[in-house]
Amino acid sequence: MAEDVLDGVEDMIRKYPPIVRFGIGMMLLLVELGGPITMTGLVPLSFLSHEAGTRRLEKLANHRFALVRNIPKFLKILVCFNAYSRRDVEQYLGADRRVWRPNRLAFREKLVQLDAARNLPPVPLALGSEGVATPEEYLSRDKPDQDADAVDPRDMS
Repeated sequence: MAEDVLDGVEDMIRKYPPIVRFGIGMMLLLVELGGPITMTGLVPLSFLSHEAGTRRLEKLANHRFALVRNIPKFLKILVCFNAYSRRDVEQYLGADRRVWRPNRLAFREKLVQLDAARNLPPVPLALGSEGVATPEEYLSRDKPDQDADAVDPRDMS
């Protein structure tokens, strides 16, 4: 199963844009050669014993810089996406999505039909959509809607 999951991860990464694929490659390179960052030596990860490799990954996951800490998390997410989307894993967990998917689609269609049949009230206009003044109108001394009887304080000199 591990080979199938890793093949799925590779297939998923192949569909990403080039810049994302480059970033993932850099993350993998950092994990492989990250001994100096984690103070676990200069030996690449693939040459370490299981215990030493686990220790390096734990130090990466608990690093003081979030950028380094998030690398193992992101790689784990890639693997989990593929592992948990496999039918045999879904069945093992008792969550076979393929069984309820047609029911979900039928339920969605019912909701869409119900929504289309509703008479909705008119949507109010957005604030500022009516009565918008240009900067020239706003700053103008001539106010068209002022009362003729009103006294302008500037004229009281």
